[in-house]
Amino acid sequence: MDEVLRIAHVDESGFRLDKDQRLYVVAASITVSSDASVIDQGLRDLLLPGRRYLHHYDETLDRRLKIAGCLAGLPLTGALVVVARCDEKAQEDARRRLLSRLLPTLQHMEAVDRVIIESRGGSDKSDRRTISRLRRSRHLTSDLRADHAPKAADPLLWVADFVAGSWVGAQYRDEVEPWRVLDEAHAIEVIQQT
Repeated sequence: MDEVLRIAHVDESGFRLDKDQRLYVVAASITVSSDASVIDQGLRDLLLPGRRYLHHYDETLDRRLKIAGCLAGLPLTGALVVVARCDEKAQEDARRRLLSRLLPTLQHMEAVDRVIIESRGGSDKSDRRTISRLRRSRHLTSDLRADHAPKAADPLLWVADFVAGSWVGAQYRDEVEPWRVLDEAHAIEVIQQT
């Protein structure tokens, strides 16, 4: 029998607050490996013809509500959302700060065994440097496996994207309902960074 692992899938979202300031959001959805196939199938069933993955930003409000309803019924363990304001040109620094808060929380407070971060291609090396620095400073141990994957390759990344996008929608776009559905169904913690 395979070992059951706690896995976090991590993706980002954002919102332009004004011409110089952005809100940068990183979300992690937490699942157990034994539920992965059920979640995967539930998400794939939501895909529209011709689409390779779900992306919160690309969906209509009606579709967002439908997706939130589906996610509410899936066996998710919970989610974490970390949020920071940043200058428009400082998004990479904000990402580094948020991952530096999120990843140790996932390992030490949520007992996550593996983290899968949505790949940003060449920018993944910045994430790897952050992870390496966290290991050297002993904020992370080598027990936490951290990988990157393209959004289309791992449907469980779609959950993190949808959680982050729903939170931004509720706070800044007057789209409260998808977030309300998710927040009532699953334990979601939001951490505001200063």
